[in-house]
Amino acid sequence: MIARAAALGIVLLVALLLQAVVAPALSVAGWRPDFILLTVVGLALADGPGPGARYGFVAGLAADLLSGGNHLVGINALVFLLVGDGLGRLRPYLSGTAHAGEAALGGLAGAVAFGLFGVLSLLLDIRQFTWQVLAEGIVATALWTALGSPLAVRPMSALARRFAGGEAAAAGAAAGGPRW
Repeated sequence: MIARAAALGIVLLVALLLQAVVAPALSVAGWRPDFILLTVVGLALADGPGPGARYGFVAGLAADLLSGGNHLVGINALVFLLVGDGLGRLRPYLSGTAHAGEAALGGLAGAVAFGLFGVLSLLLDIRQFTWQVLAEGIVATALWTALGSPLAVRPMSALARRFAGGEAAAAGAAAGGPRW
């Protein structure tokens, strides 16, 4: 359990560093990939709704704290929690391990994440969003996340298998196997 938390903490730290250092260099038309969201998508697809929601909350809170105060702390935490849970619940409907299915669910997750963030920002009257920016951001984030999801799912699946928790540990315990 501690090893799993440490491994996921390292993954989150690397994602935060990539978000702060690499993402601005990859900007296309002002939109950049969200590496933190990609790790949430990867873990939710690899390990199910419970671990996806828990990791999504922690990752979103870390992203909020990294943002530098241009929005309320907790919005990303709520959005990533909902995305991690929802994507984990859709995981059983993913046929096999097809890259196209992972990309489609990743694109859906990106659109939902940006849409929820934007709508919450509009409702809370945070003045950085307009309806046009919201529409452009949904499309851009969906495309970035769809492109990156197949690349994020593989390492997160390997990590979930190596440090079994969530549904992987529950399945092993139900089968009488050791619970790590």
